Amino acid sequence: MKAAQQAELRRALEDEEAGEALARSGVVDEYRTLLIQTIERNWKRPPSARAGLECTLYVTQAPGGAVLGVKIGDCNGDDAVRDSVSNAVYRSSPLPAPRDARAFERRLVIVFKPAE
Repeated sequence: MKAAQQAELRRALEDEEAGEALARSGVVDEYRTLLIQTIERNWKRPPSARAGLECTLYVTQAPGGAVLGVKIGDCNGDDAVRDSVSNAVYRSSPLPAPRDARAFERRLVIVFKPAE
C-alpha cells in the first residue's frame, strides 16, 4: 500500500514538473494568445462596447477544440457585449489546437480584452 502511494506521488510530481516545463517553454502562452486572437476575429463588436472592455471567459472544450460551453465571469460590458463575446467563442469553434498537444486544456479561463 505504501509503495503504491509513493509511486502515485512520484507520478503526480513528474506530471507537475512536465507541466511547469511546458509553461516555461512558452507553448502555453502561445496557445492562449492564439485562442484570444481567434475569438477576437470572430467578435462582432456591438455599439455599446466601450474602450477598456475586459471580460473573463470560462470555456469548456472537447478534444478537437469543439466548444461545449461558455460562461462569462467578471465583465465590464452590458448584456449585449456579454452576448456578443459568448457568441464569438461559439463562432470560433472548433478552437485551434496548440502546437504541443500537452498544452491542451479542457477548461479554459481566458481574459478577453479586445484591441480598441
